[in-house]
Amino acid sequence: MNEMHQVNRRRWDLASPHYGARCEDDWRRCLADPSLGFERESLQLLRQYVGRDLAGKAACVLGSGDNYAVFALAGMGAQVTSVDISRAQLDVAAERAAELSVEVTFVRGDIADLPMLAEDAFDFVCSTNGVMVWITDPAAYYAEACRILKPGGIFLSYDIHPFQCPWNDPPEPLRMVKPYFDSGPKEWLDDPQTGGASPEEREGRVSTFKCHWTVGELLVALLGADLELMHVLEEPDTDPGFWLPGATEEDADLIDWRKNPRAGLPVWLTLVARKP
Repeated sequence: MNEMHQVNRRRWDLASPHYGARCEDDWRRCLADPSLGFERESLQLLRQYVGRDLAGKAACVLGSGDNYAVFALAGMGAQVTSVDISRAQLDVAAERAAELSVEVTFVRGDIADLPMLAEDAFDFVCSTNGVMVWITDPAAYYAEACRILKPGGIFLSYDIHPFQCPWNDPPEPLRMVKPYFDSGPKEWLDDPQTGGASPEEREGRVSTFKCHWTVGELLVALLGADLELMHVLEEPDTDPGFWLPGATEEDADLIDWRKNPRAGLPVWLTLVARKP
């Protein structure tokens, strides 16, 4: 296992109870509403390239985290394998799968190194929001996604657009905290309970490695894995809650780029590729 990913695994094992509590409601509705697992236009692209009815198709979610995408795919009829680096995260998901009465295969592993998964095993492989920041070797990750896909199988990834990474949170006042081109693994000190990260504050925080890859680095790594790029989609976010958790109607101007300049940049990046 990648040593930096191993450090991140310990962080997620610690964070899992708190993270699971924050995801306490919507997961029950994913079977009937797959848009909870595949947000914005990613669901439309899934249906376009893989289909609406996934009965009989083998699907694998890499970096499954909250497992919303896993339950969404199960609701669409797929036979789903959920892969995550954190055993604690998978244990929470397994309890929820039992409550939902869905059969899911849970595998703990580093998604950049998956010798336990067979070659040419899946019709569809995906990762969803919040995965790429934890991947210190995108070339190895895309290579594994390609390896486990069947020939002709589809890979889909949607995540935070790299253009959002140089800026501070919350978005006001606007402040650049790093150059866009300052990518690659960087060690941070992370609060497992809140997810807040800081390179300076130490009390109550654990070491973690995060990466802010550029669009070019991601595309070069994907194409280098011999995947055929089918679709690239860049999207804004029209929900004020993305910019400010707990936002009210009074915060509606957060989606106006004239009030919140970051809203004028793409927020989501979705890539669709096919194994030859």
